Amino acid sequence: MMKKFIKAVLAGVMFLCCLACANRVSARDKDGDLVVIIDPGHGGRDSGAVQNGLTEKELNWNIATSLKAELETYEGVKVYLTKGYGEWNSNTGRGRYGVGLGGDIFISCHNNSGSATARGSIVFTTVNSKYHDEMGKLANLILDNLNQAGFIRNGIQSRPSSGNPSADYYTALDEAAKAGMPSMIIEHCYISNAEDAAFISNLENQYKAGAADAAGIAQYYGLKKRTVSAGSSINLTRTYSASFTGVQGKFASSDENVAYVSDNGLITAMSQGSAVITCTSDDGSKKTVNVTVPAVTQVAVTAGINPTFYDNVNQAKNIDTSLVMMKAVYNDGSSVQVKGTIGNAGNPVNGTTNVFDIPISYGGYSNTLRVYGYSAVGTAYSSNHIPSGTNKDILLVPGNYSVKTNGNVTPEEPVTPAPTTPAPTTPVPTTPTPTEPETTVTVPDETKTPESVSSNEVTSKDIITDKTTEKNTSSDTDSNSVLKVIKIVVIVLLVLCAGAAAVFLVFYLKNKNK
Repeated sequence: MMKKFIKAVLAGVMFLCCLACANRVSARDKDGDLVVIIDPGHGGRDSGAVQNGLTEKELNWNIATSLKAELETYEGVKVYLTKGYGEWNSNTGRGRYGVGLGGDIFISCHNNSGSATARGSIVFTTVNSKYHDEMGKLANLILDNLNQAGFIRNGIQSRPSSGNPSADYYTALDEAAKAGMPSMIIEHCYISNAEDAAFISNLENQYKAGAADAAGIAQYYGLKKRTVSAGSSINLTRTYSASFTGVQGKFASSDENVAYVSDNGLITAMSQGSAVITCTSDDGSKKTVNVTVPAVTQVAVTAGINPTFYDNVNQAKNIDTSLVMMKAVYNDGSSVQVKGTIGNAGNPVNGTTNVFDIPISYGGYSNTLRVYGYSAVGTAYSSNHIPSGTNKDILLVPGNYSVKTNGNVTPEEPVTPAPTTPAPTTPVPTTPTPTEPETTVTVPDETKTPESVSSNEVTSKDIITDKTTEKNTSSDTDSNSVLKVIKIVVIVLLVLCAGAAAVFLVFYLKNKNK
């Protein structure tokens, strides 16, 4: 009887331990994969900062594509970019990009501009109370890795809205957090500083920045490298990689346009088709792996618009549809700006009076375009919605970035139309509440970086909420506080149960010896 009781107590302790240790963001896509949304800051007609001979959008693109390539060497990860190279996206469109993709985290890649003496890497984390502490932990890991790669560590900051301190000043961070995605902006260098500019002007250092960001993310989530062994077969989505392990020798591919293999055995999927990777050892023996790269297919549709914020409800319900930047999203993480179907605004989002989700669809997929009927900043329309030039291929071979592909790039139309997927109207965050506090710095307004909101984007740079929205935000904060109390109670119960188990174990052993 005593044995059964002790087993029951120990089982309870183990269950409580599992609850107490649940402090990481959980994967939310249908395959259970971690979905990372990477935002190359600015882009298209928006160059971002231009100083010391550097154009920020170019740096951001190279860092973002390197980050994507490095993350795709890990198992259980899907990675998407918020726009093509020659395209632009609104801040709301960027932040909500993961809606419909099951996005778990939003990371915007930037480079800073300010005084000539300011230097180093800064991470801006969301002020959203659900994610702020955990993003502080991730930011520390990223900054550690950047520092090891030669970047100067300049700390973690957060910037609340002056109208609502529980909301983010940066629209993209705020929208991502409201859509259930923890969010951050990584400012890698100050291109206004001569030394930082000289360092980040080196293409290799731009790629190192992306690799350092990826290493921090992998450490935070406990990711493992994707591997394949001799004699086996593997399906690799285009742009993703796997390491041929357990062998030593010279590696070769039967078709490098399909699957490229680096000298260290890293296989990268280049285009649709099949290839055999061979490792020939010093004694002449050969080991092989069969690689199949399926066609690139559409997986979602998303959209942004400039302006996103309008003076009133009537303007928000009657947008100029020619300004919509609708993007077909593909399974290799790329997107292409397309012309799809745009519906009517209809009723406001639940719990609001002036926020609207306008239905959109393309290629058999559907989603929503969010617009606001308040807090417009400016009245002029921008041409940012018009693509500038052509999109570059997003494919990079990790560690060997000079490799070019002659394979197929993202198609203009989906290869296989997929069933329509209903668009969520009010996304519900699924990330567990952080269990440990993380100290970050909230910087005074006069020292804030003005960067990361395009100067000619008609949007709300500083989210000013109406009474309805403030009520919802307060409710989120109250819920978060309740969850924190519950976790404290769980920890207390865990300690009590552990103590009880120990007492009964001692009591049982004494009686057994008698």
